[in-house]
Amino acid sequence: MVDVSPFANRLAKNVKHFSKWARRQGLDAWRAYDRDVPQFPFAVDIYKDRVHLQEYDTGWEMPDEAYRGWVDAVVESIASVLEIPPGHVTLKNRLAPERD
Repeated sequence: MVDVSPFANRLAKNVKHFSKWARRQGLDAWRAYDRDVPQFPFAVDIYKDRVHLQEYDTGWEMPDEAYRGWVDAVVESIASVLEIPPGHVTLKNRLAPERD
C-alpha cells in the first residue's frame, strides 16, 4: 500500500481553508492543491462535485504497476477527503516539453 497521507492531510487542510473562501466568493470552481508537497506533483481543481487532477511531469520513473498504484491511492484519497465517488476524479498528465 502506498502512503499518501502527507498529500491527503495537506489537501484536507487546503479544502477546509479554501472552501470557506470559495463559498464567500460564490465560486464553485477553485484550486485546492498545487504541488504543495514535493512528492505529490499534482494540481487539484474542484468543479462543484467533480475534480480535475493534473499530474506534473517530474521525470521520475517507476514501473507501470507501482505508478498505477500510486495514482489510484491519490485518487482514492481525493475522493475520501472530498466525499465524492472516485469516478468523479479525472486525471490529466502534463508532460514537460522535450528539450533539444
